Amino acid sequence: MAFTISNDRNMTRAITAAVEGEYGLFADGLRFTSWPPYQITIKGDDFDGGMPTRIMPAFMELQRALRRAYARDIYGDDKAVLTTDERERTGLVIRLEPGSTTFGANLLPVLEALAGNITSV
Repeated sequence: MAFTISNDRNMTRAITAAVEGEYGLFADGLRFTSWPPYQITIKGDDFDGGMPTRIMPAFMELQRALRRAYARDIYGDDKAVLTTDERERTGLVIRLEPGSTTFGANLLPVLEALAGNITSV
């Protein structure tokens, strides 16, 4: 059964095992379930139900960082060009919750893609 990360405690255990070289913990794979949550709440008069464009660079940088990590993990080079399919699988979709200025993005597909490529050293 795959080692499941669904909270901070599981993640801490996985990091500790990786640092200590206990790759047996991941022998059956690694998967993320609804964790980690990624949510940003912005408060202020000019954020009432909308998102100013000045907020988007942070999301774009997160997207770039995730794709660089994916390319480094898969190809050993964070500047490798991803295929169209890989770009679609690692693409973030930013959603605005109705009546709010709380943004969220599903990081699970990217984390699962990275976790599926973990190998022992």
